[in-house]
Amino acid sequence: MLKKIWDVIQERKIDGYLISKRENVRYISGFTGRGGWLLLTWDKQFLIIPKRRVRSGRGGDERGPDSLSW
Repeated sequence: MLKKIWDVIQERKIDGYLISKRENVRYISGFTGRGGWLLLTWDKQFLIIPKRRVRSGRGGDERGPDSLSW
């Protein structure tokens, strides 16, 4: 699925793609909490989650996206 998303980003020449549906965020990032979004850009992936959920996200290396919290 991630490959298809990257292909769409490149084909349409868009800056990024925001994934907000919980099931899709979980499938792509492995984040099991609620209230998270996944932002995919040309060169980065960001898991944007509430601060109380930071422990459910994966790290910012080859295992998964960087996490941002508010």
